[in-house]
Amino acid sequence: MMVFRTTIHGHRVEFRLGDFGGESVVVNGREVSSIPINWNSRGHFIELSDEQGKPRAVELRRQSRKFKYEVIVSVDGQMRAVLLAEKDSSRPSCCTNCGYELAGLPVENGEKRCPECGRHTIV
Repeated sequence: MMVFRTTIHGHRVEFRLGDFGGESVVVNGREVSSIPINWNSRGHFIELSDEQGKPRAVELRRQSRKFKYEVIVSVDGQMRAVLLAEKDSSRPSCCTNCGYELAGLPVENGEKRCPECGRHTIV
């Protein structure tokens, strides 16, 4: 799995590309959009509120360039960022929900439990 992460108007956003082509978008630890195996991504369209509470239209679209995947982030129709996959995203060192550092925590049943939010992360 490849994971692309960013922050948009204070929201933690993850774009996850599965090993077999499925895609999903996770905002603040909750899946908000998913597309099953699909080689021609049509993009994910979601709505996020900005710091003043105004709704913003956000698009996340996967594309391949020179045999590497990247994710294009657009807000209100304007391109804002190009995300690259995180290195070694298969073994995160922080909680995928709240960002709490998990290094040094005990492993139980192949997982670490975040003391901040309680989410379990596979190690």
